[in-house]
This record gives sequence, structure tokens and C-alpha cells, in this order.
Amino acid sequence: MEQKLKILNDHCAEMVHDEGVKIDDRADVLIYHITEHGLDCRAVVRTLLAEADLGRKLQKAAEEVDQTPLADELFVDTIEEPRFLAVVTRGRDLAYLPATREAVDGLKQGDPVLIDMKAGRLAGRDGKVAAVGDVATVESLPPDRPCQIVVKHQEHSLLARLHHRLHTQREQFKPGTRVLYDAQRRFVLDLLDTDTDGSELLTDLAKLGAVRRSDVGAPKPIAGEIVDRVRQCFEHPDWVKTMHARQRCSYLLVGGTGCGKSFHLKLVAQEVHDLVEEITGERTSRFVVCDASHFWHSLFGETEQRIALWADRLRNLGARPLKDRQGRTVPFPLLVVLEECEALLRGRGEQQGSGHLFDRPLSLLLQKTESLEAVLEVPIIWVATSNRIDLADPAAIRRLGLRRTVFGTLSLPEAAAVLSTKLPADLPIFQENGDRGAARNAVIQRVLGYLYGPNPKQGLVEVQLANSERRTLNRCEMVTPAVIEEAISSATDECLRKSHRAGSLLGLDADAVIGFLHRHYTGMAQTLRPHNIAEHCPEWFADEAPVVHNVVPLVRRNRRTAMPLALG
Repeated sequence: MEQKLKILNDHCAEMVHDEGVKIDDRADVLIYHITEHGLDCRAVVRTLLAEADLGRKLQKAAEEVDQTPLADELFVDTIEEPRFLAVVTRGRDLAYLPATREAVDGLKQGDPVLIDMKAGRLAGRDGKVAAVGDVATVESLPPDRPCQIVVKHQEHSLLARLHHRLHTQREQFKPGTRVLYDAQRRFVLDLLDTDTDGSELLTDLAKLGAVRRSDVGAPKPIAGEIVDRVRQCFEHPDWVKTMHARQRCSYLLVGGTGCGKSFHLKLVAQEVHDLVEEITGERTSRFVVCDASHFWHSLFGETEQRIALWADRLRNLGARPLKDRQGRTVPFPLLVVLEECEALLRGRGEQQGSGHLFDRPLSLLLQKTESLEAVLEVPIIWVATSNRIDLADPAAIRRLGLRRTVFGTLSLPEAAAVLSTKLPADLPIFQENGDRGAARNAVIQRVLGYLYGPNPKQGLVEVQLANSERRTLNRCEMVTPAVIEEAISSATDECLRKSHRAGSLLGLDADAVIGFLHRHYTGMAQTLRPHNIAEHCPEWFADEAPVVHNVVPLVRRNRRTAMPLALG
């Protein structure tokens, strides 16, 4: 009898674990055997409870695993001792994780994997996220390390592992080649395309705008000189060669903000690209505008690397001459513009306050510009602009051979030309009395009388120099196209406000223009200081470097001025 009960008990235990039978059927069989035969159900119930507790624990652990974040790392290799382990990166270090051979089957050096760092296990593979990293250059290829190379990253030489895809391309990793480098894991992930033609340096023509000579008002002769130089290079290159003219020529446009430097550059760009379209039939950009913010970097050595890369791209761009309509090669020059050049040509040494911060980049930039002249297939024209030329390095200005042109105040004829451009012939004038042309000329004469006439007094500030010399800065020495344009714009806004209240268009009032100019110059007299006066009167600092000791205003904000007299 005991043997029979033991057999029935074992049969019940097997029924508990028989997953091939439905749960309801197994429950019915167990209930029948237990109730009919009076079996001892303690062991069965104990087993069921223990396995239920274990199942709940395993289910909870599985849910926690599902909520555990995974880290993206790179597979390195496997080792056999002391047991089978997968070697993966863990930042700059390595991690040795227990794994099965099936889990690492097919993985090679550099393949992305997912790591459960909490459980210390290989969780899966990640091949869907594109690799990113820093751009570094190849320095050398160690012959005894076939899967590693030496890269230069932020002025440091580092030994890095190669992705397995790159093992067969190792001969392409020549010194100077640019690679995608994962600085965190010290892996070279990809070989970057170094065969750039430099076309990415060219400025989009749409950003330069369409500026004609009629828009400038009073264009400086320097604009025509640059365009003539461009024309000589492709129309009479034999004459240039016979006269042993320098292949590179340079221009420096100096002046305060609003003096028209950028406007003249847009005019030059328009006329140069008109020549390009005339010769080639296509409007192709030949302007390279340099922004100093693209060169400077907070990391040591990165600035020099960017300058060297820019020079290489410019050399590749200069090796691509244009083709005319007949397919002949035309040596059309490149125009390289250094806007606010004092940011790139900053004075060296402690005297200029750089603390040697600008010395290395400036030396490299000068060396690169000198070497470009010998290798370029086309001439290059450098155009630099600055409103603080006193901060630029004098030796660098001389070495680049920059021909200086000062964009300072407008003369009386130039101001008249600018006013004629800004005041169209069909512009309504306040109290024009039927003759719009005469009223327009009267506005121009009144504005010129305020700017250049003797009444009221022209003096704005008295400048006291360190050598005890005193100079008076007059209103007529601070007239720029931007100031005239802003005055007319303000007067136009005031005209529209008054017309809205009156219910009819009143026209431009000369008093509104003069009122804005008076407020502008009075406010400027109060804000001029020794440190910023060079921005507003560049003529004083073009050929000399006077040391300003003090600036004393000669006008007050609440001062009432007499009505300006019109010029005869």
C-alpha cells in the first residue's frame, strides 16, 4: 500500500511540472488523486509555493533588467583565461565581462555593443546609431602594431585602435590624413574624405547682395582699383608677367563702423561676378570671406590646426582655374576677405595685451599666406577690413603688403552725393509749395549746412594727447554714410507718425533730419572716451599712433542750438 501511495505521489509531482498538459486538466487530475486516495499533499503544495515564490522573484528581476539603462561601448576582443570573457571599452579603460561564445559570435574590433553595467553583462549589439567623434590627423603608423595608429588630437600624440573595417585600408592612412577619432574610447572609427576641392570656402552670392555704384552714392576709388586689378589678371596676363608684377596684391580698408567698408566690398563683389558671368557664362563665386570666429578655439593647438586646414583648402581652391565659354583656362583671381582683420592679425607680445595668446596663430597664418603665393595656379587678392587697426600687428601689416585706404568722414561733395541717393527725386517733401525738385534741393542744402556750415559751432570734444597737444574733433569730421542714412530713416518714421495723426501724407521735413543729427552728435560727444575715439576718427590713427590722455565734451545734451544756416 505504501508503495502504491508513493507511486501516486510521484505521479502527482510529475503532473505539476508537465507543461504539455493544460493547467485546468492538471488541476483536475491532482484534485482527483488527492481526494480519492487520501494522498499526503503537503510535499506537492510546498513545491508549488516554492516554485511560485521563485517565479515571482525571477519575474521581478526580469522587469528590473528591462528598466536598467544600457551603455554604448565598443567591442575589443575575447580572452580564454581564467574563463571566457568579452573585452569591451569602458570609457578610456577596458571591462572584462562574462559572456557566452554565441553572444560574441561575429563581433569584431570596433563593433558597437550594449553593456548592462549594473549587472556586468553583455546585453546586445548596437549597429543603428551613426558613429560620431572628433576630427584628428594621422601622425604615424607603428610597424609592430598592425591594428593601431598614432593620431594627433589637440596637439597631443595618441595611440588609437583601428576599427576592423579599416585594417585593410591601413595603407591609406598617410601622415596628415584626417580621421574620425573617438577620444573617449581611443578608437579611429572612419577615414574622412580629404580630397576636398575647397569650394566650401566660397561665399554664397545670395549673401553678398546686389549693390551697384548708384546705390553707394560716393564710391571710393579703391573699388575701381580692385576691379581693374582683377581685369588685368585675365585680360593681359602677359603684360603682368612682363612687368614682373607681384601675383598677390593686398588692400586694407580702415574706418569706423558705418563708413561703407562692407558696402564697397559688396560693390566689388557685384562687378567682379559680372566679369565672371561675362567670361564663363555662369555666375560663379570667387569670394572667400573669412570669419575669425571660425578659427579661434578654447583648446590649445586647435586654432593652429584650423588655420592649417583652411590654408590647405584655399590651396586646393586656387588649383582650379576657370574655363571660359570656349573651354580655355582663364587665370581669374580669388578674392580673400579678412573682415575685422585685427581679430586674426592681433598685435604680438605683452605690449598689446595679448600675453602671447595670438603669437602662434598669427605666425602660422603669415607663413601659410606666404607659401600660398608660390603654389596657387591663380592670382589671389587679399582685402582686409578693420575699425581698430591700432590693435593689429604692424609687422604683419607690412609683411602682407596691405595698401591702406581710410574710410573716414565724408567730404562735402561726397555727403551731397549720398544725400541725393538717399532722397529719391519722387520723395514727398514737407512744404514743397508745388516744386518738389526745389524743395528736395533745399532739404539737401539745409542738412549740408548743419553738417559742414560754421553755425552753430562745429566742435564736439577736445582731445588731450599725452604730449600735451590738444585737438578739437568737429562734427564735419564724423559724417558717415550710415549716420546720414539713419537720420533720413528716423525723419521718415517721424513723417509717417505725424501723417497718421493729420490724416494726410505730409512729406519729409528737413528739421526732423537735422534734429536727429543733433541728438546723435550730442550723445556721441558724451560717450567718447580715450579707449574708443579711434573708432570714430580713424584718420588720426591711420599714419600715426597718438596716445589719448583725455576727452572733454564741448556740447551738452540740454544745449539749445540756433537754426543752421543753409549754404549758398
